[in-house]
Amino acid sequence: TYTTPGPCTATSSTQLTFVQSPVAPAMNGPTSVCEDQQPLVINVSNTPFGCLLFWDATDNFSFPQSSNPIILSGLNPGLDTVYAIFFDIATQCIGVPAYFSFYVYQSPTAYAGSDTMVCKDFTFTLSGSGGVNYLWSPAAGLENPSLQFTNGAVSTTTTYQLLVTDQNG
Repeated sequence: TYTTPGPCTATSSTQLTFVQSPVAPAMNGPTSVCEDQQPLVINVSNTPFGCLLFWDATDNFSFPQSSNPIILSGLNPGLDTVYAIFFDIATQCIGVPAYFSFYVYQSPTAYAGSDTMVCKDFTFTLSGSGGVNYLWSPAAGLENPSLQFTNGAVSTTTTYQLLVTDQNG
């Protein structure tokens, strides 16, 4: 008679070692900016030793790996969020992401009026629009260059520039 041997078995074990994931990045920067007027600079402080810094955003920005700070320009009006995360090279652990939200305000549109002719040494009125604060330059010959409507008198051809700011500063 022939007897079938018992089942063949094998065992193996693995050990899981838990390591601390990197902490969430501490991010800082302005929480609002006007579109197309200045770049937005966001900084991450205290990158842990042996970690890489990665960025992502809701607006399809592209960031160089590990650049710090990041500088964003050409932003569209509205609320946006940037994400930063640390990756520990030694442990291969990804940290908890940090979120930094900011608002991009639409820039005001300054209007200084149409070009016009004025008789020499006669009073004229400059009429601006587009903001809540106004500054005409040059100020020479104007009664009050910080008013939306200001009177003046000059004896030479002058081009006036109007700087407006809106309620967002």
